[in-house]
Amino acid sequence: MYANLTSQPRCAIRGCVWLILACGASASMLVGAIPRTGYAQQAQQIPSVVHNISQANERLEMIVNTSQILTLGTRIPRIVVNNPDLVEVRPISDKQVQIAARKSGVTQINLWDENGQIYTVDLLIFGDVRELEVNLKRMFPSSSIRVVRLTNSLVLEGQVDRPEIVTTIRTLAEDYAPKVINNMTVGGAQQILLKVKVMEISRTKLRDIGFDFDLSGTSGFLQSTSAGVLSAVSRTEPTFTKVGSTIDFQLIDGNTQFLGVLQALQQNNVIKTLADPTLVTVSGRPASFNSGGEIFFQVTSSQGTASVESEKFGTQVDFVPIVLGDGRIRLEIRPKISSIDNSNPIADQLFRTKVSEVDTGVEMRAGQTLAIAGLIQTKVKATHRGLPYISDVPYLGVPFRRVTDEVEEVELLILVTPEFAEAMDPHEVPPCGPGMETMSPSNCELYFKGHIEVPACGPCGASQPCVCNAPGLACQQNGFGPCGGPGFGEPAMATDASGQMGVGPTPMQGQLMPTPAQQYEGEVYEAPVELPNPAGEPHAMRSGPMHQSQSSQPRGVPNPAAGMAQPAWQTVSATSLNPASRHNPTPNVTTANRTTSTPGLIGPIGYDVQK
Repeated sequence: MYANLTSQPRCAIRGCVWLILACGASASMLVGAIPRTGYAQQAQQIPSVVHNISQANERLEMIVNTSQILTLGTRIPRIVVNNPDLVEVRPISDKQVQIAARKSGVTQINLWDENGQIYTVDLLIFGDVRELEVNLKRMFPSSSIRVVRLTNSLVLEGQVDRPEIVTTIRTLAEDYAPKVINNMTVGGAQQILLKVKVMEISRTKLRDIGFDFDLSGTSGFLQSTSAGVLSAVSRTEPTFTKVGSTIDFQLIDGNTQFLGVLQALQQNNVIKTLADPTLVTVSGRPASFNSGGEIFFQVTSSQGTASVESEKFGTQVDFVPIVLGDGRIRLEIRPKISSIDNSNPIADQLFRTKVSEVDTGVEMRAGQTLAIAGLIQTKVKATHRGLPYISDVPYLGVPFRRVTDEVEEVELLILVTPEFAEAMDPHEVPPCGPGMETMSPSNCELYFKGHIEVPACGPCGASQPCVCNAPGLACQQNGFGPCGGPGFGEPAMATDASGQMGVGPTPMQGQLMPTPAQQYEGEVYEAPVELPNPAGEPHAMRSGPMHQSQSSQPRGVPNPAAGMAQPAWQTVSATSLNPASRHNPTPNVTTANRTTSTPGLIGPIGYDVQK
């Protein structure tokens, strides 16, 4: 019984001991499992740190001052690095090694497993350009730029939205490497503006002297036509044809007559050609510009049928621009200058043309100017004809010969300038264009002064007398030419705050007069309105706005009341009385008188303009 009693406590004690041991083992297992689980979670969060080797040949890219962990499925008994200066190897377990990149370059790592199989890792180490990439992304957020660091250089790859930022990006990259290789492209369609200048001058100097004579009588005749100035039509009748003679004389003594014809000519010709065409197109698209004319001529085929063909002449430019990036542009250009040459006419319905043409391809940066062609030509043509031996005698041989000396000098230069072009904003458009500085003259200016065009009044013209009989009356502000002339009394085109053109007020003697409200047929309009009198002025009824063309003053006579100060309440625009115009008001714009003309898109137009 005692034994049974003592055995029961022993069994209980053993059970407690086994329970304690089991709990301790479980606790130790839990404690050992905690760091392994945390390491696995950390490895999953940074998967780029650990690289598992599964193939015999693999490639790995790293950045300087970064590390990687190479993991093999079996134990790694041996590892060899070809260039220890570039990478440092440190084993961290029997199946893992850590490699740390020290310098940029290319090397190779060989690993052996327990079975003797070799695993090769080709390692490419690039320089650390993460700071440059962050700065480029911050400064140019709309561009996609990738920086590749080589041993002694940087490679810029990607796409930029504007070509002008390429230079700034290269300047930033040069702080990180002495050599920068630009491999960036410009995204989108780039518009190229091409400026072509063709300058040509031709000088011709001609000296010509010749003498022909004809001596005839009842007994015979003596004639010399070696100079080609005199040609006989018929010897039976004393009729001769003088070709280009300058001096001719005739002596008659009874039945004997002497006719002498002298041609002495000195002629200087100068021809200047300046063509400055400008053309805009998109990168990669051909563009053509032609300014001149077209001449038609008849052509007969081999079957005898006639057809009409044409030939263009003038200034013609054909080019194809291609944007290469880094601000460089490749041009396939063909400028051509042609004109009809009437100096040496040929048969009827045929003509001769003078052509200067270049067909070439060049590569240059935007904004640079390149002379793609040039010509300096001197041509001398001398002719001597006359009677043999006699014409060679000095002084005495002049009546028996003709000498001609012609010198022609030609200079040609063609310049091209490509630029990146963008559209202008409304406020950048010049207010004056070609032909806006001049206008048709009045009857007085046309008939009595002989002007075929006169300066226009307004922002684009100069202040000139309005009419002939009133020299003291000048153009008004925003005026429209001479009083009573073309365009007089028409509403002015004023520019509002938004840059749009609209109908503005017409000034009258320095005071802005309101613009009349537009009326339509069938509409009901209000009766004349009596305006308030804030300044205590006498009340007045206004039946409508005064207009310059509606003034009761005779033409050419200044209005004496126009120079008087008018109350401010009289300048109320009639558009304020129209409810429909309140939603689209037109501001009154005052423009000062102009004493000098403002050049427009091209410059001053008109040879009759008096400044």
